[in-house]
Amino acid sequence: MNELEPVNYGPWLICGKKRVLNLAGGDILGLWYEEDFKSFISESIEKSCLFSKTTYQEFGTDFLSIPKDFLDLKKQEAGILGKTIENLLISLLEVKLPGSPLILVDEQLDPGLKAIISFNIKFTQFSHNSLSKLEELLTSKEIRNPIIVTQTFFPFSSEFCPLAEIVELCKRHEGILVVLESWAEVLPDMEGRSFSSILSSPGSCKVVILGDFSYFLPFSVSYLLSNDQLIEQLKEESSVLKNSLQPSIFQVRLIEWFAQKLKSDGKELKRKLNDNANYLRYELFSKGFRTLGEFSPFIPILVGGKDTAREFKGLLLEESVLVNEISYPLVPVEKARILLIPSVLHTKDDLDFALQKFIEVGKYLNLI
Repeated sequence: MNELEPVNYGPWLICGKKRVLNLAGGDILGLWYEEDFKSFISESIEKSCLFSKTTYQEFGTDFLSIPKDFLDLKKQEAGILGKTIENLLISLLEVKLPGSPLILVDEQLDPGLKAIISFNIKFTQFSHNSLSKLEELLTSKEIRNPIIVTQTFFPFSSEFCPLAEIVELCKRHEGILVVLESWAEVLPDMEGRSFSSILSSPGSCKVVILGDFSYFLPFSVSYLLSNDQLIEQLKEESSVLKNSLQPSIFQVRLIEWFAQKLKSDGKELKRKLNDNANYLRYELFSKGFRTLGEFSPFIPILVGGKDTAREFKGLLLEESVLVNEISYPLVPVEKARILLIPSVLHTKDDLDFALQKFIEVGKYLNLI
């Protein structure tokens, strides 16, 4: 390994005294190895943008707005930057939205956000990705103006949300759609349409998008995007926003940099990422592993109980492969899984190395 290469990013990491293949996520777009990104970071450090005083100021007249390039990319009118997604969600719940008698939440919504919703307001869960159940619930109770909360992609199952259909359902019931934008930046939906295009289609329902870049960038910031009216309402009425720490100037510039990066190289990055993921997924499936989902860089492998998942992860680490273990309560009991997240930087040799270790450990644990 080149001494100048960072040890906390990229396809290979240093864990203790061991060099391990990283399939646990992180710098999946390989930005730390791009000269323009390193130049951007160096320039920001020189200009003291990383820890500028605005990091410690309260929300107010010095509010730092979302760069227009990013709004154009997302096809939304306006937005707010926040310290965390949790802060922004609490702000949204705190402000009294017009005509919202019921909040309906996908049962597999990110657990942290579901907990925040349950703490602040009463809600009803609907069966995961089940349009028929959701429509039955709305129709049987003659619900108008619901708030439907879901996300673009469910990492633990590698499933896409049927977002276009939920948008149409929301329109029919004059509702508000709140979407956690997880991994949408580097993923097309199943039919090749962008999520931004679906959410901004003519006559669409009212949409609120929550997201951040924590999966892609070493420094991140959270955002809430919607129409001008809702954003202004949040700015004026939310006490949470007014008492939250602002993002730094560096974080605003980072969003701007990333928006430009996606415009120029987004298709190529998607292609590389999906090529690696598809190869790894197919080879694992062909060897007898129970993989979930398709067409995404998240590759969950069902292994059974929590103890099995923990042993699987430990044995792989001994063989120099780093993975994620996902167990109850994040997933149902006895449906624990190993979650793999390849990057654009992994070579075929890297992936073949991992596959060989998976086969050895899988056979040892009688999983294949």
